[in-house]
Amino acid sequence: MSKLDQLTKEYHELERQLKTADRERKRLTEQMERIKAAIAKEKSK
Repeated sequence: MSKLDQLTKEYHELERQLKTADRERKRLTEQMERIKAAIAKEKSK
């Protein structure tokens, strides 16, 4: 495998990992927002 092939493969793998991480970050952010809303609701009781 040439150096270019290796670097291209590595680049695409990192790109894939970043997309996965972005989705996970979005999911966690939404979860935090729901919890924050629930906390605010509890405090206002």
